[in-house]
Amino acid sequence: MASMLHSIMTKLTAGFVILVILITGLTFLFTVGASTEKIQESTQQELVALAAITAADLNGDEIAKLKPGMEAEILYLMNAEQLAHMSQADHEIIKIFTVRKQNGGMEYVIDSGYNIGKRDVKIGTPVSNPTTAMTSAFTGPSVEKNFVERPWGTVLAGYAPIKNAKGEVIGIVGVDMHAAVVQDRMDFVGQTIYLILFLGILC
Repeated sequence: MASMLHSIMTKLTAGFVILVILITGLTFLFTVGASTEKIQESTQQELVALAAITAADLNGDEIAKLKPGMEAEILYLMNAEQLAHMSQADHEIIKIFTVRKQNGGMEYVIDSGYNIGKRDVKIGTPVSNPTTAMTSAFTGPSVEKNFVERPWGTVLAGYAPIKNAKGEVIGIVGVDMHAAVVQDRMDFVGQTIYLILFLGILC
């Protein structure tokens, strides 16, 4: 009788442990998925806000005057210095740049990395494969839904229109965060949830 009772208790305990592990595993998958999605959404909102702030600080009339070959002139250097300071203020931002429409396409104007040896584009460098989000930014702030490829790497980006003194849109500003930074944020959340659930199972 005692042996049978012991056998039943052992099976119940084993079944309970398996059930706890199963429920915990499903909870982990659901929670991590939802959390990483929220992390990406909050990062996108952060990038849009930074782009809007940057665009508001830029002088659209000055940027509109920049032509290819003017990278050594004071008009370019002053605006590039401003973008560089904004980029360096947040170590997670890899690049801030401006773009305008040209001949049915888009071209880069200013690159924030000019003064730290990381300038990747010059005035007039064509934007290869402009995204829908970039096009939308000429009418209002927008953000990439997924990672995109740039000359400086894979990034998540937010955009905002740049206006001149008359309120006319003369271009857009883009704020890029390296994909690895976004992924690190997601991984941190996942690892934290995993640790909490693992300790819960042990308890």
